[in-house]
Amino acid sequence: MKNLKEIQSALENFHKDKASIVLGKFSDIAGHKFEGEFNISGFHDEILDLPNKATSLWGIDRCLRVQDVPDSVHSFLFHMGIFAKSIDLGGNYVDPFKDVRFHTLQKEILAQFFALLVELGIDLNQVEVSYLEQITFGGNVERRDKLLKRKYNFPADEISKDFLKDKVSLIPVKSLANVDINPVEGALVGPRLEIAYRGIEIGTIVFDCFKIENDALVPINYVAGYALGIERLVASLSDKHFLTSIHRYQSAQKILTNLSEAATSSLFEKETLLVIYGAEALAHLPKTLSRHQKERVRILRKEITENIAELGISETALDELISYFNHELIL
Repeated sequence: MKNLKEIQSALENFHKDKASIVLGKFSDIAGHKFEGEFNISGFHDEILDLPNKATSLWGIDRCLRVQDVPDSVHSFLFHMGIFAKSIDLGGNYVDPFKDVRFHTLQKEILAQFFALLVELGIDLNQVEVSYLEQITFGGNVERRDKLLKRKYNFPADEISKDFLKDKVSLIPVKSLANVDINPVEGALVGPRLEIAYRGIEIGTIVFDCFKIENDALVPINYVAGYALGIERLVASLSDKHFLTSIHRYQSAQKILTNLSEAATSSLFEKETLLVIYGAEALAHLPKTLSRHQKERVRILRKEITENIAELGISETALDELISYFNHELIL
C-alpha cells in the first residue's frame, strides 16, 4: 500500500527533470475565478498564462470544492498533481485537429502520463479512459459553454484513440464531458480524457487549442497536460476508501468514534464523512471570503451541524475536529 507521502515523493521524482518550472506553493484557496466557488482546479492562473510562453510546469496544489457530494473517494479538500506544457506556434495558427504539431504534443503527453501510471504500479489492464467522439457544441445551448454565441464542431480524438487502443479500456463519449471548457472569459478549451483506475476516477488529460474570448473560441499556442488526484491515487492503489487509506481521515474518524460509536457504522457513513470532510474544509478557509463564498460556508456549517446531530454527539466535536485539521500536516 502506498501512502500520501510515498505518492508525493514518486510524483516529484518522476517530474523533476520534465518541467521547466516547479511550483512549490499552493494556490490561494479562496480564489475568485469561479463565482461563489473556491480554487476548484489547481494552479488556475498559471495554466491560463501558459499560451503566452513556451514552457512546462509541475506542482501539487490544494483545492477546495464544497459543492461536491461527499462519499468514500470525494472529499471537499484535496490535492492535485499537475503537469502542463505549452508550445509556440510562431503565429502560424491552423486547424489544430489537422496540425501535426498538435498531434505530436498529444502523443508526448499521453506517453508521459501512462509511463507515470506504470511507474506508480498501476495495472493498465484495470484502467478506463473516456475520449471525445465527434461533437457539435456552442451557440448558448449547452450548460458549460453558455458564453459561446456560435456553434463549433470538434472531430473525434483519433490520436488518443489510436495511442491507447491496445493499452486500456476505451470509452468514446459524444458530449461536453470530454471537452475541457469552463464558462468564464479566458478559459482554455480542447479535447479531454478522463481516467479511472479500479472504478475510481484518478486523473484528467487535456489538449487545449482555443480559449474563450468575447463569446468565441480563438486559437492559442497549444497547451497540454494532466491532473492527478493524489488522495484518489492512494485509495485506488489500496482499498478504495478514504476512511481506511488516508491517514488524516482515519484519525478524524477516531476522534468521532470516541464520542459516538455510530461513527464506525456503515449506517452512518454519509453523516460521518460529511462531518469529517466539512471540518477539514472549515479548518483551511482563509479569513477573507467573498459574499458568495461566505454563503457557501454558511450552508456547509448548517449541514455539518445537522449531521453531528444525526450522530448523536455535541457540536463541540466540530471544534475538536477543526483543531485537529489545523495542526495535521497534509502534504
